[in-house]
Amino acid sequence: MDDEELLKVGSLLNQRCMGGVPDLMQEELDYMLLWELNSEIDRGTFDQYLTVAAGDRVLDVAAALERLGSTQMVAVLNQVIGLLPGGWCEDLNERRIRVAAVPNGPAMFKALTQAYYDALEAEQTVSERMMGRIHDAYIRRGLI
Repeated sequence: MDDEELLKVGSLLNQRCMGGVPDLMQEELDYMLLWELNSEIDRGTFDQYLTVAAGDRVLDVAAALERLGSTQMVAVLNQVIGLLPGGWCEDLNERRIRVAAVPNGPAMFKALTQAYYDALEAEQTVSERMMGRIHDAYIRRGLI
């Protein structure tokens, strides 16, 4: 996809996602899940993400990354989830307790956040694949 087409897709994606479109496609939902993850860990580390409502969807994020062909980022997410004493839980208050109980938590979450950024850089094709999937979905729907 050339730069002009990428800008067109990005603009439409922004309009649809930020405009409250009720019937977002799976490709758009995947984008939003990944945007949400990256936004939260940019503010802190994975403990920031896991202790806010966005962290409720970490399993959906892992599924989105799998659909996009990621192996490294999914592996990091699985490590993050595996840190939680008692395992993953959807209940936000319980998850906050579990995050706080991670032995050497701040250092562990910082290291895994860096590992995620390294994986993100190594798997650049995942981002390209995501935009390609959105582009193809827009064509199928006749949106572009």
